[in-house]
Amino acid sequence: MRSDLTAAILVGGRSSRFGADKALFEWRGKTLLSHVAGSLMSEAGQLLVVAKDPAPFAFMEGGGVRVITDGRPEPNPFWGLLAALEALQTGWLFLCSCDVPLLRPSLVGALCAAKDGALAVAPQWGGAPQPLAALYSKSALYAARQMAAREANPSPKGLLHLLAARLLREDEVMKADPRGLSFMDVDTRETLDSLEPFAEATDAL
Repeated sequence: MRSDLTAAILVGGRSSRFGADKALFEWRGKTLLSHVAGSLMSEAGQLLVVAKDPAPFAFMEGGGVRVITDGRPEPNPFWGLLAALEALQTGWLFLCSCDVPLLRPSLVGALCAAKDGALAVAPQWGGAPQPLAALYSKSALYAARQMAAREANPSPKGLLHLLAARLLREDEVMKADPRGLSFMDVDTRETLDSLEPFAEATDAL
């Protein structure tokens, strides 16, 4: 466990294509949120659940977990990132969404190993940086606030660019997560069903 690292899980999406609140949907005996939280607790000293409405997630409180609100009606993940940075009590923040139940702790470790001298570290996957599987320094808060003040539609990807984030090449990422399980996000029930063989293979390790 890394005492200087907090992990933040965003649960503020609309889940319109999924047809239910993805964060609270049960899969393989646990909610998707609990799967993600379980993967992160071995790496991060603290955990934030960032919600539009914190009430449904009160069951997560305690044991190093805090539920916070981003205070914005729109589902833009930037506001969740900003809220997490403002609530951050450690030097670094790992940001992810609630719909990546196969997230690998080893990916978080690889990002942390590359953070020295950087304001943010992001993995590249599928030819693009992944801002919702990235590491942000507490020092990124100033830039995030500036972006919020001057842009109508700020984004985590834009913040990575502003911070001149260090990018892990795909071949570097594959050393920590060879199959890219950390980037398999769940948009539909069918997508979730397709993760079953990967989950079974992971259980067998």
